[in-house]
Amino acid sequence: VGCGQPAAPAEEPTQPVSEGTAEPAASAPSLTADKVGSLDATSQINQSSLQAAFPGYDITSATRSSEGEEHTVFELRRNERLSLTIEPSSAGTIYRVAIVDSEVKSPAGIGVGASYGQLAQSVPDHECFRLVEERADSVACYGKDVATIGYVLGGAAEGQKPGAVPPGDVLAKSTVTEILWLPESE
Repeated sequence: VGCGQPAAPAEEPTQPVSEGTAEPAASAPSLTADKVGSLDATSQINQSSLQAAFPGYDITSATRSSEGEEHTVFELRRNERLSLTIEPSSAGTIYRVAIVDSEVKSPAGIGVGASYGQLAQSVPDHECFRLVEERADSVACYGKDVATIGYVLGGAAEGQKPGAVPPGDVLAKSTVTEILWLPESE
């Protein structure tokens, strides 16, 4: 512009501009001893509260059976992959959150896919237990300093003596397949 030349007309955008509000990209939630994302032990759990706490996630309810009892769980998907399964308590708060999203890390830095060796190094003071029923081939380990977070080693007990935690050399071949958050009851 200048020298008596008219300004060139504004160029049309090359990318279409969408109207309305776009769904925000879903990010992995934080995990602490007291919270998963913004949810804590007192959070009321239902479809709308979960949608508010996890924008951008696809949330569906499903029915599961355990010890002969059926109960509802909420499955949260991020980028079309299962990320969290939230099981409400009978009071409507959180009973348990199962995390299978490898981007979610515990305060110790452990996520799904970590080896048992990494777990043992990051959470040196831990105790492991054999799971039961349909999960009897798995082991859960809990740090003694953070009892609300557990690490499931899926298949770690496969082919091992029933009911017993496998020896260290067998656990050493295992990886974390799920992180459990079990809020402390009040």
